[in-house]
Amino acid sequence: MAIKRNPILKNIIRYSWLDFFNCSHLRIFFLISLLFYTSNLLSQERLWSEDYSDLISSKGAANPTEEERKYFTEELDRFKKHWLRKDFNFQSDLLWLNDKEIAFSTLSYPGWEGSDKDAPRIISLNIDTGEVKDSGYRGELVCLNHKRDLMVRFNPSPEKSLAFEGGEWLVGQWGEKLRQVERKTEHYIPNYLCQFYPKANSYKIINSNTAPLEMSRIVPLLPEHGNLYEVGLTLQGTPKKDTVTLSKLVMPDNTKVDLLIGGVSKEYFNYQAWDESYFDTRVAYQSSITLYPSGKVTYHKPPKLISFWQREEVATYAAYSTRLGILWAPNNIQNAWQKYGIYLETENKLLKIEEGRVGPNSVISPNGCRFLAYIRRGDQRAKIFVARSGYMVIDLCE
Repeated sequence: MAIKRNPILKNIIRYSWLDFFNCSHLRIFFLISLLFYTSNLLSQERLWSEDYSDLISSKGAANPTEEERKYFTEELDRFKKHWLRKDFNFQSDLLWLNDKEIAFSTLSYPGWEGSDKDAPRIISLNIDTGEVKDSGYRGELVCLNHKRDLMVRFNPSPEKSLAFEGGEWLVGQWGEKLRQVERKTEHYIPNYLCQFYPKANSYKIINSNTAPLEMSRIVPLLPEHGNLYEVGLTLQGTPKKDTVTLSKLVMPDNTKVDLLIGGVSKEYFNYQAWDESYFDTRVAYQSSITLYPSGKVTYHKPPKLISFWQREEVATYAAYSTRLGILWAPNNIQNAWQKYGIYLETENKLLKIEEGRVGPNSVISPNGCRFLAYIRRGDQRAKIFVARSGYMVIDLCE
């Protein structure tokens, strides 16, 4: 049944009869791909096999309905929250320096007001005491990881705008002198490494009108954990979203572990220092995953209410892994801003712990206990916006 309903499986089967078994170097790859894709497809079908009949009538409701409220408990005052002061002129993302301090670039802070001719200053802010420290670094804070490695982009002429990849790029350890490195095109910056790594896939095109396009990619992990090797198979004439991706963990001692995780995201694949693992937020109907250096994988299926909103295409969501459980942040819920917020899935319960829309680039502290996000409460479509908005830190372990 799954094969009949899915075009890529039908095409793989058709291709196998026409060409595949005449190509010895593709036979094993085909069989593994088919096994993986079928397994993955069935797991996603199980994800959506729940009965949503009790929620169907809630579609389009502006406020959470009685049926929807059966699936979560509102506890907006359960955790301590810190609103960040608004006298900063942020010029970068806000990143955790440690469990108490965040770091960012700014053109203003208490005691200093920059101008258009000044380079942004990189400062640290203590969440508990409000103490501000000037790090001495200047420019845009691009990356800062749990090991205090950082990357900075510096504009030698602040009065002039930089090209997308322009400026001087500097790396090093927080508190030490930084060194300049070459900005490499077609590279990305894993946020747990703060170094440039190739982002482009390498393609191997088989000389056939019907054979698939084969592409491969290496995803670097921390040096002590090795690398992920991904091989993707895309049938000619099919959408890129239907690519079948096989993954393998290769440890530093060359031990190899096959993984059923598909391809990981360049943007949302993060290292969790508190759990010594990697977390990948998956969108749409997929389960998010936790990957351990041993090769163990944990799948995080979205709660029924969150998956219903996604299934009915009235919301998108982001997932964040914390020490207490998974945070789900549904956004873009059509005509229903009262359903926005942060929902904590813990101990088999779903708790709404914050209202409002959650901005991008939210981050978890190294100990997994603090969630930093831009929160915008109220109806964003209102002509006069009076609800509170700004950066907030939520203490989940207090």
